[in-house]
Amino acid sequence: MSGSKSDKALAAAAKHHTAGRLDEAEAAYMEILGNFPDQVAAISNLATIVAQKGQVKRALSLFDRALRLNPAFPDAAINKAQVLKSEKRLEEALECYNQALEHCPTATALYFQKGNLLQAQERYQEALDCYDQALDQEPANPKIQINRGLTLQNLKRFEDALRVYDAVLVHAPKNTEALMNKAVCLTELDQLDEALALCEQILAESPENHSVMNHKGYILNFLGRTEEAKACFDQLVKANPQDPADATSHALCCHAVISNGDGPPMKPD
Repeated sequence: MSGSKSDKALAAAAKHHTAGRLDEAEAAYMEILGNFPDQVAAISNLATIVAQKGQVKRALSLFDRALRLNPAFPDAAINKAQVLKSEKRLEEALECYNQALEHCPTATALYFQKGNLLQAQERYQEALDCYDQALDQEPANPKIQINRGLTLQNLKRFEDALRVYDAVLVHAPKNTEALMNKAVCLTELDQLDEALALCEQILAESPENHSVMNHKGYILNFLGRTEEAKACFDQLVKANPQDPADATSHALCCHAVISNGDGPPMKPD
């Protein structure tokens, strides 16, 4: 099999993989490796399939093989780290990113995924540093910007987070994540009318967005507009009757209506 045929075979295997035909994709990658045993992309993709099938030990062994052949192959490092993360082996996952960054110090995806892992561990300042390094490579990447904004929120730096979301919205004014996160920041800063307006803006485009509807209900309840808040939570309970969070919000709001607003309204989370 020549190099060009190998590339075509790799593309065909990737189509099977993308379509979810894991057995066909695995067989195709194995055939490629029978002719090109050091084809790093094929090894890495095969490892991903094996991991999807729950064969964690074999998957990690294949990722290690790919990284020995090419330590500067970010996809293998990222997917290996994701497998380790799914197994709750977080420090090993972090070390996987660190080792890969020694060989790929400008790989945006590595900094981004390392930042996500650190944020999941509530290591917010370290996560922020990773997002900053990722943005050095891709300053206009909205996914990185939004995750950086979330990190600033977790650090209680709400005004800084607002500036991040506003920068995203200049180029993507309907970005739902940026709008919702901005609404949360405004709520935390007690700018409730502006936060409510953003929730309405999102719901006008995405009326089934339950998290936004829930936040809208909390804001309305905090503003003392309990009947309107109850209507929001009624919709949520109807849409998700098994969701305990929606049921709790509904019950609390009903209590506020029945008691004619006695006691302070709930502040949104």
